[in-house]
Amino acid sequence: MKYSYLFLFTLLFSKNLLALPVQRLMESPKGTLLGGAFSARADDEYTLFYNPAALGRNEGFKLNPLNINISGSNIIDDRDRFENLPDTVEGVTARLAEYPIHINLGATPSFKMGSFGFNLFANSKTDMLITNALDPEIHINSNNDKGFITGIAFGFGRGQISTDDVPGFRKKRVNGYRMSFGLGVKYIDRTSIRATESLLSPGLYNLITNGNADLKTLKSYFGESRGKGLGVDLGTEYTLTSGRSNFVASLALLDVGDTSFSRKSGTRSIASQKMTLNSGLSWRQDCTLFDLIVSTDIQGLNQNRDFMQKFHFGTELAFPIISLYSGFSEGYLSYGVSAHIFPVKITAGFNSREFGEKYKSRKSKEFVATVSLFNFSFNL
Repeated sequence: MKYSYLFLFTLLFSKNLLALPVQRLMESPKGTLLGGAFSARADDEYTLFYNPAALGRNEGFKLNPLNINISGSNIIDDRDRFENLPDTVEGVTARLAEYPIHINLGATPSFKMGSFGFNLFANSKTDMLITNALDPEIHINSNNDKGFITGIAFGFGRGQISTDDVPGFRKKRVNGYRMSFGLGVKYIDRTSIRATESLLSPGLYNLITNGNADLKTLKSYFGESRGKGLGVDLGTEYTLTSGRSNFVASLALLDVGDTSFSRKSGTRSIASQKMTLNSGLSWRQDCTLFDLIVSTDIQGLNQNRDFMQKFHFGTELAFPIISLYSGFSEGYLSYGVSAHIFPVKITAGFNSREFGEKYKSRKSKEFVATVSLFNFSFNL
């Protein structure tokens, strides 16, 4: 089993890939469980990663000092693949061929004060896939990011429904409309590996089978490089509130002109954040005992992908302490739950996403979970 575990170790820590999923800088677990339909919602601590104009809805002061989120491949449904792994590279390759592997761990403490927001973030994300069991190649896309993002919104009008993210939330309704414009700026320190390598190439094969390569050697082999970059996000949002109903339409241009990186170490180029144009709609209905929120996104309007890969849809039933989520993204379903009893907020669920180039061509089954501590808010 020595080769099996060393091989898996190599897969998890070697870094970047084929037609793997486009990686968002940071993803809201709530947004993921809503099928990614979050551009017109953006109402948690991840606002700035979706649309800076959504800060125009914020009132008062909100602090999220500690949160940890994790997501990964849902191996529970495929545990037979990982039991009694073979002792050879060829055997492990045959077992894991065409099986998408995803792992993510991150944190993003944040605060909002009126229409201003600020987040620190640290996030490690790796997507990996082995293709062609007869002549196997490993495709790896791994980004380890740290930095900050800040933004501000301005506009006119007063119409909105704002809620405090606390148990037994109280809503503030103001009938009418609001038009907001937002600007976000981010600094990213990224360590990246983007690689496609033959697993049977003499260099890699010997590293794995000899068992004497340390982590530093493996990272060097796969071309780990580090760089720093600055990025800009723009957004606009229209909100209309009437009685117990609230409608939001949004448009966000993230990573204007692409967010590129100046290499500080390593020999390969750093994976950039590609410019993405996302649109979203949401409808919120206050049903007294709970709120029903329906949202939809068309993401990557500027990208050449199938329409159904761009389409996202989500629903939420929001009770004072518990919220229930469901979503549809790229042809796959997601579902989850969130519970908030101060000082702890927990969100967890399951989702699937596309790991291939075409609509529903390669399904990756995943889980997502996050724990937040000591979130609080108050009106100024």
